[in-house]
Amino acid sequence: MRKADASSALLLCVMMLVSRPSLAQGARALQMDTGGQPLATALTDLARRAERELVIENAAEISRAAPRLNGRYTFDQALPLLLAGSGLTFKRTADGTYVVYLASPLPSLEPESPVALPELLVTARSQNSDIPRTQDDIQPYKVWTAHDVGASHADTLDDFFRTRLSSNAQPFAAIQDPARQNGGSRSEINMRGMGSSQTLVLIDGRRVPSLPSVDNTFLQPDINGVPLSAIDRIEVLTATSGGVYGAGAVAGAVNIVLKRDYRGADLAVTYGDTSRFDARTKRVDGRIGFTPDGGRTDVMIALSDFRGADLRTGERDYPARARARRYANDPATFLADNYVRKPADLARIDLLFAPGLITPWASLLTRESTSSALLSVRHRFGASVEAYLDALALRDEGRSYTSRPYIGIPPSTLLKGVSSSDDGLEQRSRTTTTRVTAGLIVDLPAAWKLNADYTAGQAEVRSLANYHYTPGTFGSYRQSNNLRVFSARLAGTVMDLPGGPLTLSLLAEDRREHAPIPMVEHYDLFFWVNGMPYGVTQSLRSYYAEARAPLIPRDGGHGLLSGLELQLAARHEMMRAVAPANLDDLLFANDDPVDYRQTAPVYTLGFRVFPIPDVMLRGSLATGVVPPPIDQLARVTMRYLASEGGRGASTALQFGLHTSDPKRRGVLIGGEQPLLITFGGSPTAERARSVSVGVVATPRAAPGLRVSVDYTRIVKSREPVVIQGGSAQYFLEHEDLFPGRVIRAPLTDADRAKGYTGGVVTSLDTSAFIIGETISEMVDVQVDYRIATRKAGDLRFSSSATWQPLLRRRAELYHDARNAVGSAQEPLAWRGTASLEWSRGPWLAGLAADFYARYHVPRFGEYKPRADQMTRFQGSEWIPSQIYFDLAGAYRFELPPTAPMHALEARFGIRNLLDRDAPVVAQDYYGMGYSSLADPRGRRFELSLISRF
Repeated sequence: MRKADASSALLLCVMMLVSRPSLAQGARALQMDTGGQPLATALTDLARRAERELVIENAAEISRAAPRLNGRYTFDQALPLLLAGSGLTFKRTADGTYVVYLASPLPSLEPESPVALPELLVTARSQNSDIPRTQDDIQPYKVWTAHDVGASHADTLDDFFRTRLSSNAQPFAAIQDPARQNGGSRSEINMRGMGSSQTLVLIDGRRVPSLPSVDNTFLQPDINGVPLSAIDRIEVLTATSGGVYGAGAVAGAVNIVLKRDYRGADLAVTYGDTSRFDARTKRVDGRIGFTPDGGRTDVMIALSDFRGADLRTGERDYPARARARRYANDPATFLADNYVRKPADLARIDLLFAPGLITPWASLLTRESTSSALLSVRHRFGASVEAYLDALALRDEGRSYTSRPYIGIPPSTLLKGVSSSDDGLEQRSRTTTTRVTAGLIVDLPAAWKLNADYTAGQAEVRSLANYHYTPGTFGSYRQSNNLRVFSARLAGTVMDLPGGPLTLSLLAEDRREHAPIPMVEHYDLFFWVNGMPYGVTQSLRSYYAEARAPLIPRDGGHGLLSGLELQLAARHEMMRAVAPANLDDLLFANDDPVDYRQTAPVYTLGFRVFPIPDVMLRGSLATGVVPPPIDQLARVTMRYLASEGGRGASTALQFGLHTSDPKRRGVLIGGEQPLLITFGGSPTAERARSVSVGVVATPRAAPGLRVSVDYTRIVKSREPVVIQGGSAQYFLEHEDLFPGRVIRAPLTDADRAKGYTGGVVTSLDTSAFIIGETISEMVDVQVDYRIATRKAGDLRFSSSATWQPLLRRRAELYHDARNAVGSAQEPLAWRGTASLEWSRGPWLAGLAADFYARYHVPRFGEYKPRADQMTRFQGSEWIPSQIYFDLAGAYRFELPPTAPMHALEARFGIRNLLDRDAPVVAQDYYGMGYSSLADPRGRRFELSLISRF
């Protein structure tokens, strides 16, 4: 009944707002005072107050201050006055949209679009269903343009985010761990080190099918197949915002906006290689846009294909140098830890450390290849209705060769210094993602707009292992996830406030993901360590509203409250997860079906204000939620009897039942009667709350300068914690600490006569405790400065850095929370990137730097003897800080009017300009011998030719 009441109330609110006439009139005069505002902000505020549709091409590039306008102006009077002397001009499209653009654009790394089609500020006609966000928004956003993405010369989006997003704490790329990732090459974004499941990834403001996994969870989507040339901009929120984005946006959200509106054709060919000519890459990107009916219909098709590098251990000496360092720093432990190394082999020890002699054919990097196809079709029915079809298909495939699993390096390899790929394992992994969206945009009365669409998509994961050491044997696995979403968005102006119009955006969404039972051939334990996936469904129904209220104008007469604007976004999420009973007798005796339901209200509340003309203060309070995955919901009960031979022995090993009952000395656990063991997670959604405050300065004394500093604190609670990995033996040995978890039969007189102090154990509950908590604190700093001169060209400086002093986790019941920052595979205390770019005429040159602070050798929470040994092997407690420089350049050729191409541009890039080696890691967690923050390929060159027809 409560759900029905909430839905009825929301529907009534929508009807009232739609029926209310707009109080704003486009031709009326508006009271304005633009002193101290950035030009882009002044233009946006003008359009919102006048209820005009305004598009600013490359808004992030416009950093100059607005001219002072103080008085009453109509929209048509104010717009040319604001653009006077800025080098900007505007045009009005047929449907009344105003497009602001550079009159004489600077050379760009992105081909110039012959026709720019309109985009709405509230409901985007370019199929970005989210409200476009800027770096001066109420919450702290980082925005990259197509120019920024192209200048990075990154191979994939995963490469781009690992080097350019300072808040991304993903410890290594999948391609850097060929063996344990099964040859996978998927992307993963881990904001603040809180886990990839806490970062929401969107394309064009919409969900992408999650990747299914072998442990019955839905993983972050793989976006490596998205071609960089197809990206219009990237919006990254670095704080919790469940009210805006819904479930999953705990550590932040990433929205990748693709280019959709384009007429013309362009073709780009890229070739890259290392300075050693041993890891070449190739890429081809093409795009065409046209109208078949004089402008009512627009069609755009884009295709891309990328072939990545194939780097082997024999082509770099990192594994050999890591072995040499272990031996040099602790030879006794080095020799004792490997059963095939004997003191008699010391005479040959130099051979063992020679580069490339041990598994030189094995992959140091997984060879990755991606391809994509994008389609956008739009058709206008009259002046108020537009239909669109938006489709994408992405493929990301990896291939690797590794040594025989579980066995290690054969003795013959160490003694002879040679190895053969016939003794290894070939692994292939492919993810394919498809998504099709069809929808309508309808102009309603009173300047309201309705956007309704339906999305269907699928993500599929395929894995293949070819065991060369046993000819003719292989294992294969295929699993898919089917997504369907129906959504309806309503947006418009409610009323005119003193600071501008009050806007409201409403959304109703119904989403369902279903992963059926996978297809498996030649079952092998190499693939599955957590049980066989058995078909799961996750659905969510959401109602959302976001209001932006500019309460006070920026006229300088309101003191500290000048320009006060409020944001309120709220969602009501209704989550459900369903899984059938697992009757796999190989692993479990019995299991119950899962049918989990929970509701979660989340919100985002924020403000911004301009206490002085050149300074903006902003702050927000937000909550978020992460639905429990299926593997956490499933509480499995296993029947264990020690006398059942091999099956019982393997189960005992898995759950740590390796000794007698502490209260029944000499009696094996499960040796007297069957024992029921329950394990698993907990049916509780994790909750998060974040606070963010920041300041943005755009001093008039230095036009083109923007500085922002934002502090964010995220507290995530109600996390499930499995004590000691769910070890049944641990619960038995600490029975008094866990009341109700160990159930025994009554103690009999016969038991007392034998000296027993407890009855026979009949059941054990090792499932998770809801005690986990993660607290993250960080400060993000961004500085942008652009200087334009007539003779020397334009100079642009941009930098961003993240200082994260705290990531405190509580992961055990009786242990204090500890700070994980600065440990291996955890967030660094400092990360930053900076770039300097110069352009003049057809020339462009840029230099970029990426900085990574030092970090501890052992991982957070590592077993102390193991941590001490790793430190001894390394010879230091720290992996040193790292800095790498990249160089980029471009030249646009002037072509005669008779040339078949309209434009031709050449781009040139050098990654790791100084060819700095990665720090050697003597014993790490992915076994490649170098710091995963670096690229083992070293210096790389890349050349692109882009032609536009």
